[in-house]
Amino acid sequence: MPDKRFNDFSEGAKRAFLHAHLEAVELNQPEIGPEHVLYGLAAQSDGIAAQALILAGVSFVTIKNYLPKLPGQGAKRKPRSLTEQANRFQRSLQQVTLSENVSQIVDLAQTEAQKLGRHYVGTEHVLLGLLSLKGSNKAFKILRKLGSSFKRSFTFS
Repeated sequence: MPDKRFNDFSEGAKRAFLHAHLEAVELNQPEIGPEHVLYGLAAQSDGIAAQALILAGVSFVTIKNYLPKLPGQGAKRKPRSLTEQANRFQRSLQQVTLSENVSQIVDLAQTEAQKLGRHYVGTEHVLLGLLSLKGSNKAFKILRKLGSSFKRSFTFS
């Protein structure tokens, strides 16, 4: 991630954004949206955000299965031949931009980390940033559809 805003992100938070990037590419999306960030946070199973998601009744598997069903997401399928696998790898190298909402999530995550006196941004701060995002987005729709009991009152120490 060449974006300097990620310099103070923990390895887990960086991996979450890498998962988000790869999922956006896999779904033929030109940019990473909040729904991809939610996927990336859940994919980091050892992160605090993934554990919070599980406590709220949302697992990585349910997000993974639901994400391609969202309107606007491209069809996802496993490559069968070596050529298809090579093409998939090439697509993963594509430059995918952050949506405006995800840029806001990054900024909000940094603010949350600073409020808590942290010198790094962890997955928990990214999740708080996602939950602090104003307006409706596909990540919120996923959480509602999956029956999440998430409230903004989550606190991480």
